[in-house]
Amino acid sequence: MLYVPDGTVRDVEIAGFIDVSEATGGAATSYVTVTDGILCTGNFYHTEEPYNVKAGKDYSSVILAYKLKGKTSAEEWKNFSETAPKKYVLPETVSKIQCAAIKGDKIFAVSSYGRRNDSKFYIFTAKSNLDEKDAEIWTGMPMIEGFFIRNGSVHFITESAADKYNTRSYFFWKTSKNPTDVMWKFDYNKSE
Repeated sequence: MLYVPDGTVRDVEIAGFIDVSEATGGAATSYVTVTDGILCTGNFYHTEEPYNVKAGKDYSSVILAYKLKGKTSAEEWKNFSETAPKKYVLPETVSKIQCAAIKGDKIFAVSSYGRRNDSKFYIFTAKSNLDEKDAEIWTGMPMIEGFFIRNGSVHFITESAADKYNTRSYFFWKTSKNPTDVMWKFDYNKSE
């Protein structure tokens, strides 16, 4: 973890690594976002290798949240090394998480896999065990890989227009459904 408030990154030194394998059941984390001073990370679970490591015995995915507190990288590193993250368990029906963020009392997560499958965008009320039946669920374009929240809107990015999926140089030329190379914006406050 490296925290650099306002300024330019010049010389970067990696202080170490935080082992989250106990919190994720050995599943590798695959995304990181920071919204309003809360850093979120978690695992992408799918039944195919190498994504088929569950985060727990009775669930497949988790979101780990760290509250950023330090004013310097050294303070932040100390905080991360000494403080356990808040753990949010996702229900078995919610997997393939590409990104998650927490803002206020809401947890946002996007689930996506495959060039021809629609993405799902979840808005949960923040609590330790999340339930899909309590979430707002929105359908999005395929291949949403990440997002950030700013000024009451969620800004989605996709990989559908990446050369790998959308050029003649690969055997599945033009197989992306609705390829896009722009950011999509969603005002979640108007969704209620």
